[in-house]
Amino acid sequence: MDESASAGYGRVPGRMADRPAEYDRLRRRVLWSLPSGLYLLGSTGEAGPHVMSTSWFTQVATDPKLVAAGIEEDSLTAANIGRSGHYVVALLAQESRPLVRKFAKRTQTVESTTDGLRIEGVDFGLSGQGDPYPMEAIAFVEAVVSRRVDLGSHVLFVAEVTDVALLRDGGRVLAMGDTRLNYGG
Repeated sequence: MDESASAGYGRVPGRMADRPAEYDRLRRRVLWSLPSGLYLLGSTGEAGPHVMSTSWFTQVATDPKLVAAGIEEDSLTAANIGRSGHYVVALLAQESRPLVRKFAKRTQTVESTTDGLRIEGVDFGLSGQGDPYPMEAIAFVEAVVSRRVDLGSHVLFVAEVTDVALLRDGGRVLAMGDTRLNYGG
C-alpha cells in the first residue's frame, strides 16, 4: 500500500492522499469500533490519589500474569504511575456508565472518609498499594509495573498482577459500545 504523510493527519494511503480529512474521520470511526472494556484506573502520587476512565487496558500474558494500560504521556496518571510503579483498575457494571464520565477530567475533588476516600462525590476504597478503586466496582486488578513502553502520545505500562478482588456480582462489564464515548485513555 502506498502511504504518505499528510500534514497533521499522519499516514494517509495513496488512494486517499487527496482527502486526508475524510480518511482521518474514517480511521477514527474504524478504530473506535474495536471492542474494548471501559474501566476506572486509580493511581497515587505526589499530587495525591487520582482516577481516570480508560478503555486501553488488557491482559497481555499468562505466565507471569501481565496486564497493560495505555495512558496519555502528559497526564497526571502517567506521572503517578511513573513515580509509584503501580496502579489499580476497576471493572464496572453496565449500570455504572455515568460514573466513567466523572473521571474523564483532570481536576478532581478528593475528601478523606472513615472507609477510604470520596472522589467527585463517589466512595472509593484503597487497594493494598494505596490506589483508589470505586466501591461500586464489580472487581479490581492491582498491578506493579514491570516495564514502560513510550509510544509517542501515550505510554504503555505493562504490569504484573499482584492482587484481584471480586467485590460483587455485577453481570456484564461496561464496554465502550455501551456509551457514546469514543476514547478512553
